[in-house]
Amino acid sequence: MADRFEIDDTLWAERDDGIVRFHRKTPGGAAPVVLEVALSTLRNVAAWADEERGVTAFFTGPMASQIRESARELALTPEMFVWYAVKAFMEVGSHSH
Repeated sequence: MADRFEIDDTLWAERDDGIVRFHRKTPGGAAPVVLEVALSTLRNVAAWADEERGVTAFFTGPMASQIRESARELALTPEMFVWYAVKAFMEVGSHSH
């Protein structure tokens, strides 16, 4: 079964094996796929849509697992764990010169 993300009452996305499919419910009750993209393409579109105002990083594989585990041990979200790690790295790096 595909994972589902509800966007609103008539639009949702389903993730299935690296593909994200957007469905829109029609007045007749049908729910055709209106867009289908690879997960990597969706990430690139999100970064592009932000007009490069932010810095976006995606961690996968063993690094993602280690981040989740360490964050859980510290009672932080994975995002906040990475934020603190990068902040500490920048502070140490700037003081070591």
